[in-house]
Amino acid sequence: MAQAMGTAPAGASSSGTSVTLIADSQNGKLPSSSNTRITSLEQKAAPAQTPKALETPIALTSFKATLETAGSTETFSL
Repeated sequence: MAQAMGTAPAGASSSGTSVTLIADSQNGKLPSSSNTRITSLEQKAAPAQTPKALETPIALTSFKATLETAGSTETFSL
């Protein structure tokens, strides 16, 4: 099950907030049949030139994942 979760630690960005990304969750839990894998999860500080109207409480978060079937879609939750 852990292959469908990724965590970026607090301090990885200037926000000081850690995040956990879950793929293929149902009611916040991973199904045992999930073959989706989060291969990277990264938090970066928001650029200094960010517009004031844009709030970034978890900074900029990016991730990569592999899905069970190429071309399929998946649901991700922070």
